[in-house]
Amino acid sequence: MKRPFKHISAVLALLLLLTSIAPFAMAQNDEEYKAFVVQIAAGGKHSFALKNDGSLWAWGSNLFGQLGDGSTRSTATPVKVLDDVSFVSAGFYHSLAIKTDGSLWTWGGNMYGQLGDGTTEEKTTPVKIMENVITADAGMYHSMAVQKDGSLWVWGQNDYGQLGDGTKEQRNSPVQVMEGVDSVAAGSWHSMARKGRALWIWGNNDYGQLGNDSTTSSRTPIKLMENVLAFAAGGWHSMVIKNDNSLWGWGYNKSGQLGDGSDTNRLAPVQIMQSVRSVVLGETHSMAIKKDDTLWAWGMGSSGQIGNGSNENALSPVSIMTDVETAAASTYHSMALKSDGTLLAWGDNMSGELGTGKMFFRDTPMLAMQDISYISAGLAQGMAIKTDGTLLGWGNNFYGQLGDGSTENRYEAVMIMEDVIDVSTGEFHSMALKKDGSLWTWGNNYYGQLGNNSTEDSLVPVKIMEGVKAISAGDYHSMAIKKDGSLWAWGHNLRGQVGNGSTQDVHQPVKIIENVESVSAGNTFTLAIKTDGSLWVWGYNSNGQLGDGSITEKHSPIKIMDDVKAVSAGNWHSLAILNDDSLWAWGDNSYGQFGNGTTESSLLPIKIMDGVKLVSTAEQHSMAVKTDGSLWAWGDNYYGQIGNASYERCLSPVKIMTGVKAIAAGGTFSMALKNDNSLWTWGGYGYGELGDGTVSQSPIPVKVVFPEILLGDVNGDEKINTGDAVLLLQYIVGKATLNEEQLSAADFNQDKKLNTGDAMAILKHLVS
Repeated sequence: MKRPFKHISAVLALLLLLTSIAPFAMAQNDEEYKAFVVQIAAGGKHSFALKNDGSLWAWGSNLFGQLGDGSTRSTATPVKVLDDVSFVSAGFYHSLAIKTDGSLWTWGGNMYGQLGDGTTEEKTTPVKIMENVITADAGMYHSMAVQKDGSLWVWGQNDYGQLGDGTKEQRNSPVQVMEGVDSVAAGSWHSMARKGRALWIWGNNDYGQLGNDSTTSSRTPIKLMENVLAFAAGGWHSMVIKNDNSLWGWGYNKSGQLGDGSDTNRLAPVQIMQSVRSVVLGETHSMAIKKDDTLWAWGMGSSGQIGNGSNENALSPVSIMTDVETAAASTYHSMALKSDGTLLAWGDNMSGELGTGKMFFRDTPMLAMQDISYISAGLAQGMAIKTDGTLLGWGNNFYGQLGDGSTENRYEAVMIMEDVIDVSTGEFHSMALKKDGSLWTWGNNYYGQLGNNSTEDSLVPVKIMEGVKAISAGDYHSMAIKKDGSLWAWGHNLRGQVGNGSTQDVHQPVKIIENVESVSAGNTFTLAIKTDGSLWVWGYNSNGQLGDGSITEKHSPIKIMDDVKAVSAGNWHSLAILNDDSLWAWGDNSYGQFGNGTTESSLLPIKIMDGVKLVSTAEQHSMAVKTDGSLWAWGDNYYGQIGNASYERCLSPVKIMTGVKAIAAGGTFSMALKNDNSLWTWGGYGYGELGDGTVSQSPIPVKVVFPEILLGDVNGDEKINTGDAVLLLQYIVGKATLNEEQLSAADFNQDKKLNTGDAMAILKHLVS
């Protein structure tokens, strides 16, 4: 049995030894999408996966309809495009697919006629172009297809002679250029074709990408070499695998994309490596799979597209992973399909081109996130409480409303604080209630809405009061109910929304009324239910949102109805559930936020539907959960916040999903917590409010997979090394401090204690 270290100096000595003899596994910026995938393709900023059942799935940028789902909305979640597909190729803004019957279909951008349908109009759904096609390839703005008889057809941009028809004329429909062709590759401005084992090449040659020892472009195919097994065309470089499995490259090389150890352009082929069975080229980086199924990559790495955990260019091939079946490379991202059917993606993800469901591929232990118990939605930020009381936040953070000490928008959840039982988010500020009854606030404080007797913003939570049992954040004012039933309020008060009889802003909590059971703070008005079920209202009333039959604002609470058990205050309208589970609405209805099939507003409550147990409303849309657990939504849908796969407003409730136990309507998005504790979000304006790691909108619910904590990554650099053990030991002896995420990652042996045993477990992991 090994004796544990008793002195930190001994541990540090071992650490120095380990850094020289024990390499550790580098964590990669990969994402995993498991499916029965048989082929993959990467376009400019979009991606495809072809499953073994013939279904084609797409995700990423969709500005020109290149996903083919009938819209121009980008998505980070795979969407189904076609069935009965046998092959797919992705260009910069357009896409091609061959069906099992040999028909060729195209869609997306068409400014150069690259779709081949005789027009220059973009298509958001696939259109049929020709029959009897056996292979095809999409270049930057041109396309190529080979028919069963070996004839090669080309169309699209031809400014550089890349069509090979002897002209520089754009072709909006396919034209034939060669016969006897069996495979093709389209680069940015040049093209390649193989006849038998002979390689032919043509188009732009500014960087020597034609490989004929010159920089003279060619408008017609020229024969370059024999004995070619496979080939690929990049942005401005080319590569071939010869019959002996040697890899050769030529053309542009300023990012090291040729892999010859230099950044010198090559006008003629140079040998790169041996034993290669396939090669794929992005615009400025390259990837090759060797005969032993190892994946190698090199070239530009600015977006992490190499996959080696670095953003530096690689001038020579570096080993990335093993057991790879096929790969795909685009401008700034890469994909690999492993032999077990796992699809991995890495690199740039600004348009969601890596896909969602982030399960980061690592060879190290992971601490899974716990279930979600409560959610809250602000204007463009979301928050969730885990079952262990940990508060998470994501989305817009311009005023520090996430409370993570910064003003950086967060596209994935970050940890805020622990021991939280309730949270409420306003326009730009947030409130949290801890288990001990203490109330904490943070974010924008222009009107004193934080309640700390100042108007200075706070990027981190500040403690406001004790003995609190419920909270609600309005746009710029705040509410808290104490355990004795007293209601306290503060913040913006121009319309009397604080309820203290004045219109002066209040910078610290003031007592409003007694015997309050629940409260909902809206834009500039407030709703409160007393313990006897009576509903009291006050504040702005320009649209009848107080429900008292007038449009006169009230600076103090007034009673409007009885038998109320739940309320939700929106921008200028209100919703209430009565004891009989009926839903009532009043105020502004210009977006159909009542859900009664009209846009007529009402100064008094009107009945909407029966059988409702939960309700939530935000600016101009509303949501309700019925007693059977079904979620219904209606009203404004500009951001897709209804969740019904459209952007059209809904004047009547539409069913969105079942099995829902909690909901939260934000200004631009919506959230739902299902019975299995899974969190779903939809809508969005580009601040990352969906929490799925993207800035995309989604008109349908997407499941949020929260980032996991890497056990052992104490210093937060997304990898485990000896530095983590050193930092942990420094913490143990009082020489360093750790935040909450670091403390969670430091408990490597999962015994809920931090000691030298955790440091030793990290070291053992590194040498195992």
